[in-house]
Amino acid sequence: HWTAPRDALLFQSWKAPRDALLFQHWAAPRDALLFQSWTAPRDALLFQHWAALRDALLLFQHWAAPRDALLLFQHWTAPRDALLFQSWKAPRDALLFQHWAAPRDALLFQHWTAPRDALLFQHWAAPRDALLFQHWTALRDALLFQHWAALRDALLLFQHWTAPRDALLFQHWAALRDALLFQHWTAPRDALLLFQHWAAPRDALLFQHWAAPRDALLLFQHWAAPRDALLFQSWTAPRDALLFQHWATPRDALLFQHWAAPRDALLFRI
Repeated sequence: HWTAPRDALLFQSWKAPRDALLFQHWAAPRDALLFQSWTAPRDALLFQHWAALRDALLLFQHWAAPRDALLLFQHWTAPRDALLFQSWKAPRDALLFQHWAAPRDALLFQHWTAPRDALLFQHWAAPRDALLFQHWTALRDALLFQHWAALRDALLLFQHWTAPRDALLFQHWAALRDALLFQHWTAPRDALLLFQHWAAPRDALLFQHWAAPRDALLLFQHWAAPRDALLFQSWTAPRDALLFQHWATPRDALLFQHWAAPRDALLFRI
């Protein structure tokens, strides 16, 4: 069903690219953004995300709503069997999604969240420049994201996050105003990761990179860092594992190992 704030999306028309696939086109008035909540029956489509025309200045990971109207597309995938989507024809047990190819049991989109002062769960009214966060769960063996192909038993690293002004709730950690900004994921050299082709071998070591604004107090599992400190959260990933924030993980998921800090950073226990 739809729960829409005042001046929410207005349905415009249906459009079909080659091969007779339909898209719902919605127009959003100034400073309005709408999302759909729904329940899918077994083997039904899974909502992936919203996309917008290039002129709307929306990115897949940074959803900053412009002042002008948006033209939004609903992107859907099927959990198994075939899917015809965006002029792509998928064989059985395949997922084709905006130039992304994943084997059976790939990512399932869960929901969106947003920092404080951005979105309300029931009425998805997005103020200008609000950031949305993609929550994903990954089933065993497969992950594919953003033009990057991940082979069976591979780990995929993705997502560049920033936090707007005011508080950010992230992985059950509360940050003060102007607190941590999540930067990116990295892996050691042996993981053979490139920015264009994020294919990681099994047992990759992932790092969460965080940047602390000046004078910010960072609260991480009862740890506090002095100003200008950079904290790294180190994870080891066994075969077939995936972990992004507090999202559900497959069997043999990531295990937290330790905290590390750059040279000259002072860490202490509260």
